[in-house]
Amino acid sequence: MFDQELRASILKRLHMEEADIEAQDTALLLVESITSKRFTRALPDLLTDDQLNYVEHMHDAGKADDEILDWVQEQFPDFDEMIGDIMKDVVDEMVPA
Repeated sequence: MFDQELRASILKRLHMEEADIEAQDTALLLVESITSKRFTRALPDLLTDDQLNYVEHMHDAGKADDEILDWVQEQFPDFDEMIGDIMKDVVDEMVPA
């Protein structure tokens, strides 16, 4: 979920540029997990009723979570930017200015 620029930006904001790779990965995993939960909670406000019904239909039909997420991502042309913004908000809350 992280491109190199976003990864570097987050690590810098967390003051972890010099940390070992394991500590960096742990911090990034936490940011990614919180971001994913926030995005999931926001979905009902972002998708139309028809889109929400389709997601429920896919879930009820036993579609894999990855397949459902791929479909959801297709609904948002700016998905990567949107997720990056959520991640930056999460980091800002972790390390207030």
